[in-house]
Amino acid sequence: MIHDLTFWKKLVTDMVVALGNSPYMAATAMESLVKKMADTEDQKELLELVDDIENRLLTIKPHEWNG
Repeated sequence: MIHDLTFWKKLVTDMVVALGNSPYMAATAMESLVKKMADTEDQKELLELVDDIENRLLTIKPHEWNG
């Protein structure tokens, strides 16, 4: 499992920007990737991370996503 937060931050930022700055689209894309790529035992933790990221994206402004 990948625990490199810099990697995840860049991946999420790129996904959000590519999907029109929509936190919901980014969360859906991340969920899909987790379900396809993660082992069953890692999925729960990663899906919780996706929820945390989505909640964070909903509470900050788009110009703050890179900060």
